[in-house]
Amino acid sequence: MTASVAVVVPVFRERLGPDEAIALRHLRTHLGGYDGFAVCPESLDLELLDLVRVGLDDRHFRTHRDYSRLMLSAGFYRRFEQYEFVLVHQLDSAVFSDDLPSWCGEPYDYVGAPWVRRSADGRPFFAGVGNGGLSLRRVEAFVPVAEAWRRLRTRAVVAGRHAGELARRIVSEPRRSRQLLSDRYVYEDKFWSLEAPRLAPGFRIPPAETAVAFAFETEPRFCFEQNGRRLPFGCHKWRAHDPEFWAPHLLADAA
Repeated sequence: MTASVAVVVPVFRERLGPDEAIALRHLRTHLGGYDGFAVCPESLDLELLDLVRVGLDDRHFRTHRDYSRLMLSAGFYRRFEQYEFVLVHQLDSAVFSDDLPSWCGEPYDYVGAPWVRRSADGRPFFAGVGNGGLSLRRVEAFVPVAEAWRRLRTRAVVAGRHAGELARRIVSEPRRSRQLLSDRYVYEDKFWSLEAPRLAPGFRIPPAETAVAFAFETEPRFCFEQNGRRLPFGCHKWRAHDPEFWAPHLLADAA
């Protein structure tokens, strides 16, 4: 087991539900030997067994936009610069093994579940890598890219690129125009997947055919087949995407 991974669990509220209890149960069972941190608002009265509390300004947790800004900041990753990697583990995730040593041995800077879309004829296909809810991030690669993101000129270029994409999507999906406009800011995982390799050509992300062994999110049955009918290291949003598929693999409460 490598000691160079910080398992970082964002927590937004004090009262945790049964699904979040499942996430923590899997985390403690499979990754309990790693240094774990609960990143949460300073005002939150929170104590989680085996996780060191890291209280940050409440403004980072008010909205999804605020959280994305936090995850795009160099300061966030510098908090963990004594580690080689940060594993971001949101509480709608579950891990099924300790495959972290093998993933840390790969040459990638960012690994998350592949995005899966459906073609016009209904067939699922991989549409990129990868989702940030359960993701492995190399600290020394993230810090300089996050610093570049702060530069006004870089941000303007990225915003312009996304503005063009937004306009095309509104034309092709007019019924979703309101939602697309409200979500026009850059999601942090899309930034790391799409923009980081443009800002830093050496920034390495695996192909979807490799990343599917790391995690599933949408279309888990398709991902299961693509992964040789094997479970991945973990999953994100199992409740939202085919919970019947995941049910046999979730740990029951020992109590």
